[in-house]
Amino acid sequence: MEDLSNRSREKSFEEGFDYISEGEIIIKLQEKVKSQAQRLRALEGYKTLCETRIAELFPSHPFPVKNEHLGVFNSQDSQELHAAKQKIIRLEQQLSKQASLTPRSGTPLSGTPKNAQKLDEMYSVLHHKYNELVKDKSLVEETLRAEMLASEEQRTYIEILKQALEVNVEELGLGGIEADTFVEFVQNKTNIENTRKNTAKLQSAVLDQEIQIKKLNEEIEARIQDCNEMAEAKEKMEKQLSEVVTALEFAEGEASRFEIERNSLIDYIEEHKKKGDLVAENLNEVEEKHAELNEQYQKIADEHENLHLTKKEIEAELENKKKEIEDYLKKLEELQEKYINSKAKIEEKDKQIIQLKDNLNKQTARNKELEESNSDLNKKLRENEQEMEDTLAELEEIKNHEAQLGTELSELNEDLNKAESELREGEEIIKDLRKELEDQLTQNTNLNSNLDSNSKQIEELNSEITKAWTTQKEAYQREQNLVKTNNELCSKLSETQQKTELLQAEIEELNYEITELKEKYEEASVDLINLREIRTKLEQELQKTELELSNEKCNSKYFQDEVVALKIRIEDLNLALKIANENYQDRDDKLRISGYKNDELNEEINRIKEEVKEEKREKQGVEEALRKALIDNERIIQEKTILEEQIAECCRSSGELIEKLKECEFSKDFNDFISSWSKIPSDVLSLQRLIQLSLINLFQLYQQNSKYSEDLLVISSKLQSSLSDCDNLAKEESSLRSREAFLRNQIEQIYQENSRIRESLNSQITSLHQEVIFLRSEIHKLHDENEYLNTELRSKSLEYSKAKQAEEYYKHTLEEKTRLYNKHKIDFEEIIREIWKAKSIESQRVFEQIMRVKTELEHAENDKSRILEQILKLTEDGDAQIRETLKKQVNSCDEQIETRKGLIKRLEDEIRGLESKSGSIKLNGDRSRSYIRIEGEIEPSEINPKSNGSTFRSQSSEEQVI
Repeated sequence: MEDLSNRSREKSFEEGFDYISEGEIIIKLQEKVKSQAQRLRALEGYKTLCETRIAELFPSHPFPVKNEHLGVFNSQDSQELHAAKQKIIRLEQQLSKQASLTPRSGTPLSGTPKNAQKLDEMYSVLHHKYNELVKDKSLVEETLRAEMLASEEQRTYIEILKQALEVNVEELGLGGIEADTFVEFVQNKTNIENTRKNTAKLQSAVLDQEIQIKKLNEEIEARIQDCNEMAEAKEKMEKQLSEVVTALEFAEGEASRFEIERNSLIDYIEEHKKKGDLVAENLNEVEEKHAELNEQYQKIADEHENLHLTKKEIEAELENKKKEIEDYLKKLEELQEKYINSKAKIEEKDKQIIQLKDNLNKQTARNKELEESNSDLNKKLRENEQEMEDTLAELEEIKNHEAQLGTELSELNEDLNKAESELREGEEIIKDLRKELEDQLTQNTNLNSNLDSNSKQIEELNSEITKAWTTQKEAYQREQNLVKTNNELCSKLSETQQKTELLQAEIEELNYEITELKEKYEEASVDLINLREIRTKLEQELQKTELELSNEKCNSKYFQDEVVALKIRIEDLNLALKIANENYQDRDDKLRISGYKNDELNEEINRIKEEVKEEKREKQGVEEALRKALIDNERIIQEKTILEEQIAECCRSSGELIEKLKECEFSKDFNDFISSWSKIPSDVLSLQRLIQLSLINLFQLYQQNSKYSEDLLVISSKLQSSLSDCDNLAKEESSLRSREAFLRNQIEQIYQENSRIRESLNSQITSLHQEVIFLRSEIHKLHDENEYLNTELRSKSLEYSKAKQAEEYYKHTLEEKTRLYNKHKIDFEEIIREIWKAKSIESQRVFEQIMRVKTELEHAENDKSRILEQILKLTEDGDAQIRETLKKQVNSCDEQIETRKGLIKRLEDEIRGLESKSGSIKLNGDRSRSYIRIEGEIEPSEINPKSNGSTFRSQSSEEQVI
């Protein structure tokens, strides 16, 4: 047994259940509900903020936002971009037309050298402006390229953020796990904790039962001591009986001597024949009563034999129950071994999972290997979940076995209680028979003078009573055997109690570790609060930048759409940041449940800080790029206005030249050419056409005038180069358009990703709502359990107080009974002494009456104590009528006691009056000898106070057991 207890202790120490008190679970649930409510409030605030921002950007936008609205405003933006690009094309055409005007400056007109010089100067000015425009165009292209690079960098940054989020998920070991499976896992864990709590409750109930069994064992030991005292008292009584037998033999010898004296007293006997007849009648009645007593004794013997058989059956059932308990204990040990093995496997699997997570953290750069390892991890996690389910099933089997053991223990206790109740009934029957015998003996005291012939029968009755005492000893020995079995059960229960104490110590250690983890979690929460403050500062800075952008928005029309797109990207980044923070908070809550990744939290927080700093830097870079773009836009607009003014001046100067040339005399063709330039169009395309027509005319003039052929060739080559430049610009514009379409596709993809993220957030919110509902139901269940336990505690405390009061009253009644029996013993001894000293028959008769009255007084007092015990046994909700009847019986007993006390006083006064009178010495001697016989025939249990005290003590102990 000691080896088994040591093994069970080692197993319980190795198991290390991590119990958590109900109060801590309620606090955690409240905190989780509060955090979820705060998140919902934050999301609602963010929703209102987004709606206000959308209303600022697009006042005509309808609310709420739907999937149909996506892409509508993008088409408007694309139309505006197309219009802006058409404006750029027109400007380029105007430039090309303006450049086509330059060939005239190189044509030396006949008779006008001054005009030729002016044309040359104009050509040089226009050429210089053309070069500046080309430079501006290259600058614009560079700015566009820089913006494209910035957009690509932002795109890469978004992808990096996505990868970081995936890494965070994989670090938590939730790469391939969905939200529903994770919720089921958490529910399984809570169920395991609930089962552990139930086992703790069962263990506490077992401890309570062990305490009750200890109390029962103490009471049984007290009863055994009482039985030993009764056995000693019986031995003393047997010694006294042997002394009484010797006294009776001596009395018989003296009776033979007194027969001679009886012959001398025949005359006296004849005078009292009538009295003799009466005595004969009384003897007949006594013989009939003796026969009835024999029949009752035989019935009692039969009942005793039946009780003996029932005891044997109960002992056999107890042995069977012991064997079954041993079998169940073996099964429990086997189940514990299985549980330990499964737990070791789970720990090994947990270690493997931790190693795999470390490998995942190291191999974040390899996406393909991560996917393969994630699939392996998912398979292993499923296997672990299956093993967890198996262990849960084994735990349920253990619980069922424990419940079966509890029911069997309760059945054993009921069987013991039944056996004890049967023993009590047998003892009560024996007591009733003793009382009847005592009544008969009190009646026989009046006829002891003529019962010499019946002394042998009385001795036989005494021998039968001794046999009954021997049977009672055997019954007590059997009870001792039952006590031994109970002691063995108590030893087993004590071993289980030691195991539970070890488990409680382990639970305390685990609670200490949990407090340490809570402290670490609080530190991490402080760091998170600091990060949130930093995030709020960044948001404030972003708001400032947005205000600045809104102020600059009035000045910029061409880049407005791109600025809006950048703002949307910034808001998306903010959303991604918030989502990352919310995911981080969710995973932080999950880490609080798991409690073994606090060190990694600090690393993640530092990494997030660095990412926030990098984001801040990138945002600053984006803001600087936007500012540069706005400055370039303003500069281009200014240059555009300058060019338009220059074109207008060129048109004016060309008109003046044409008017001056009209005054001169030229050939008809040239005059026609000049007349074609009389109306200069304001549109760039018409200018370009006019320039082309003028080139054709000039070429015709060149054919006519061979002198200017070389200059015309130079000018035509320049014009061709400008046309090639225009073609190149058109090609670049087409490439820019394709790049713009590519960027728009990317923007649409980003919008789709945002919509998908929003859907995932909505699903997470719904799952969180379900968790909140589940947790509330669990809280209600825990409240119900607490109320049930409180009611049980109250009822048990009331029962304990009642039992305590009953014990105190039983002690008081035992003390009173012992005092009364001692008093009665002293009174009987005094009466017997006075009977010995009595001188007359009348005084002896009075003493007999006193003896009878005192026995009646004793019976009345016993009845009173018995009724008071019944009143105590009644509960507060008992029948009021029964209580009133019992109180009336108590009052009647008090009246009987008072009347008998008055009779005793009156008889004592009569004895005092009779002692003055003289009586016959012979009759007094005869009567004294008869009283010696009476004293020998009285049951020793009446006189000896020890035996009575022990019996009443056993009664009180039995009532305590009930």
